[in-house]
Parts: sequence; C-alpha cells; structure tokens
Amino acid sequence: MTSFKECPIQVGLGEDHSIILTKDHKLFGCGRNHHGQLGIGNRISQVIPTPISSIKGEVIKIVCGYSFSMALLRDGSLYS
Repeated sequence: MTSFKECPIQVGLGEDHSIILTKDHKLFGCGRNHHGQLGIGNRISQVIPTPISSIKGEVIKIVCGYSFSMALLRDGSLYS
C-alpha cells in the first residue's frame, strides 16, 4: 500500500466514500462510487485516493452525504 503524500486540510465522509481536499486545493476521492459520488467521471469504486480533475477552480469547502459529494469554490460555484 502506498501512503497518501498530499497534505489534507478537509475530509468529507459519506456513507461509504470519502473526499479529500488538500492544502493546494486538489481533490481526491475513494470508496464506493455506484452513484458517481466520487466525481471522477465513472461509477467504478476506488480503494486508493484518486484525483478528481472534473472541478476547475479553487475549492474551499467540501461535504459528503449518504451517496453524494459537494464542493464549494472560492467564486461561489457549487458542484455536486
């Protein structure tokens, strides 16, 4: 197993998935992805933190729920 080399500043925890926001505003997701809650462009579950590149802009806050994830950007945009 490889260690996570990024510096997390926030972690969002859903029912069985997680989203990680790093110090340099990168997003990563891992866990179940049956509803696309990881935001990685497919519905394949991930056992290691996988980069989420679909969101462009500076993410400042993340939250997760049962089978969803949300990201708030500095410009006020909200992704779900």
